[in-house]
Amino acid sequence: MGGFDEIDHPHSQNVQPKDSSRKHTLYIIGGMAITAVLLMVIVLPIYFTSETVEELTQTTTSSPSPFESAMSSIRTDSGYVQVRENANMFWALYYQDDSFKPNHMSAIHPTPLVIWLQGGPGGASTGYGLFEEIGPLDLNLERRPTSWTGLAHTLFIDQPVGTGYSYVSEEAFARDVDQAADDLLVLLKTFYQKLPEFQDSPLYIFCQSYGAKFAVAFAERISQEVMMQTMNVNFKGVGLGSGYVSPEDSVLSWADYLHNWSLLDQLGRSEVSASALEAKTLIDNEEWMASYQKKMDTQQLVGELTDNVDVYNILYPHYPEVPDTDPYGDLMTAQLPSYFNIPSNVVWGSQRSGVEEAMREDFMKPVVDRVDKLLNDSVKVVVYNGMLDMLVSTAGQQAWVEKLTWPHLQTFLDLDWTPFRNPGNGDTSGFWKSHENLRFWWILEAGHDIPVDQGDVMLRVLHNTCTV
Repeated sequence: MGGFDEIDHPHSQNVQPKDSSRKHTLYIIGGMAITAVLLMVIVLPIYFTSETVEELTQTTTSSPSPFESAMSSIRTDSGYVQVRENANMFWALYYQDDSFKPNHMSAIHPTPLVIWLQGGPGGASTGYGLFEEIGPLDLNLERRPTSWTGLAHTLFIDQPVGTGYSYVSEEAFARDVDQAADDLLVLLKTFYQKLPEFQDSPLYIFCQSYGAKFAVAFAERISQEVMMQTMNVNFKGVGLGSGYVSPEDSVLSWADYLHNWSLLDQLGRSEVSASALEAKTLIDNEEWMASYQKKMDTQQLVGELTDNVDVYNILYPHYPEVPDTDPYGDLMTAQLPSYFNIPSNVVWGSQRSGVEEAMREDFMKPVVDRVDKLLNDSVKVVVYNGMLDMLVSTAGQQAWVEKLTWPHLQTFLDLDWTPFRNPGNGDTSGFWKSHENLRFWWILEAGHDIPVDQGDVMLRVLHNTCTV
């Protein structure tokens, strides 16, 4: 034999008879098989105890995120709607939850569906509105005692497209409130198709700041659809919080407002007033981009003359501490995307600058005439404003309300306002007046973000709007 055969068979020099060799081999294989079976039956069950299996499971299954854990008892739904080609809008519904209902308020029957629209433009409802204003959890994922979900199903929509988790190609950004309203209408119709049980629920739109322009245009679209009987929806009204309904009246109010609060001297008042009047002239001439720039110049002048007053709440620190980390960071870029199944290529808020740029020419256009139309169409309009808000001051809000051509306006203006008190401490929280389908709330100790500063009061406004 050659070397190759010797390597394959090391015992070839001591050859056994063929029959004896086969029997010996079978005995060996049989013994090995029996041993293997005994190991599986006796040893493995002892080794893989329940604790061991649990440990193996834990190493292969990821644990829930803090957000998922905090949401374990909170019911939600969510989805995307392609409102136009290359334009996808995200919504998140938080169902009404009795565990959040305020003890001092009765339940609302039937339970309303409340849509929340953030301002900006480009501010995401799924961010500030959800976690800092009206959602069931705050940024620390603690329960919010003044969550609107205690009274209503609350629908957060990231709009216009490109805001928050909504995403869009560059050419498909909305460029005015009409396009934004059309997109919202497509989303709402699709929402009802997916969840038809909400078709008969009383529908209200609430908003903040620039969101009022979207809300008014959106409400106008819905009202038209209802009157034409092309949409079956129980639409009731719109709530305009710190609403940027008339940019002109807001800017013109700044000088006197700051002077009355001892934040401008007489000279500063004159400077701010002169700059605001220049903005008004540009608005009157429909020079929208130039008026936007003059508005921004006036706001910068206010900052210089007041040593950086917080225009959203004049009693906030002029130079607040800046947090070391973004409080929205991991929550919005990792935890919520996992929970809501956001596409991996979508980054929350990454298109905000595009949204702002696309809407810039629309920024200074008023929507007072649209509010008039809603009132004449018998849609309930609720205006509410905080006394500490300079950016959209209460004086500016009163100014545009007085411009309405609604036939019941004078009766409304001639009414005495009525104080309302905080149910907790019994102190005065503000004043309100109501006539026909128009209401106005003057809210004390609140700035631009009223649900942040006066959460209990906003629950009162919400409850009143949906029940009275």
